[in-house]
Amino acid sequence: MEAPAAPLVTVITPAYNQAKFLPETIDSILSNGYAPIEFIVLDDGSRDKTRAVLESYRDRLTIVSHANMGETRTVNKGIAMARGAFVMTVNADDPLRPGAIGKLAAALVAQPEALLAYPDWESIDDAGKLLETVNLPDYTLTSLFHPSYSIALGPGVMIRRAAFERVGYRDPRLRYASDIDLWARMALAGPFAHVPEVLATHRVHGEAASTAHRGWRLAWEVPLVARRALARPGTPAELLAARRSILANAHGAAIMLYAGRHLRARLAHAAALAWYTGSLSRARRLLRATSIRRQPAPVQSNR
Repeated sequence: MEAPAAPLVTVITPAYNQAKFLPETIDSILSNGYAPIEFIVLDDGSRDKTRAVLESYRDRLTIVSHANMGETRTVNKGIAMARGAFVMTVNADDPLRPGAIGKLAAALVAQPEALLAYPDWESIDDAGKLLETVNLPDYTLTSLFHPSYSIALGPGVMIRRAAFERVGYRDPRLRYASDIDLWARMALAGPFAHVPEVLATHRVHGEAASTAHRGWRLAWEVPLVARRALARPGTPAELLAARRSILANAHGAAIMLYAGRHLRARLAHAAALAWYTGSLSRARRLLRATSIRRQPAPVQSNR
């Protein structure tokens, strides 16, 4: 009996002024060892040599160029173009590890109820040197939100295309946390599949949008994702019962991880944290005693 054909996977790479790292990322996808693949690179109005880099790969991928409109809208454009049964977004500076596409696709084939598959991943520096290995748990809907606020999955997520029909695309009103918001909506719609192997990278370098630069806006968007999730019809009762704790952890994460030196943002989130925990002293104890796992950085925005 002939084995069923492997599903088509669409890889979307939004590119904005990342000519320095783009060849490494493109090569990591083209040599990943999986077929069939549809590879779409969208040049979001780059002003460096991105276009020249892409032209050297013209016969091996689809190139789309447009005026700068930000990463969220660029990714959404790629999703709308995708023909694959499975879709993944790979940032222009975040190369995949060998075999990543096939292993993530296999997880979705093996678990047809899963809306997405996510791997463990590595943080690397400008030169590709390992900074940190992030091993993620097997998340359930409840554990994504509570007791810690861990909805940021990180790089390497592969999504079943049919899932977009259920929950929609990324929200362009969110400048920096549109990926986290999408994952939250998907978590409420169906289960995830975890591939417990390092298959993706997140590059930390001076040309990336730093946490300090994202600042107060990202700090506001992270708790907003939690509030939106808790307000959606069909949110499980156990999450609604833990609403104050979830929002307290979301505001705590905003303070500890994203607000940086933005005093107004820190004070506003501290006030919210105090409100949701019931007292300022309890908020202080929460920040000191609760280990809120370091969140993977949301997908970078071009703006």
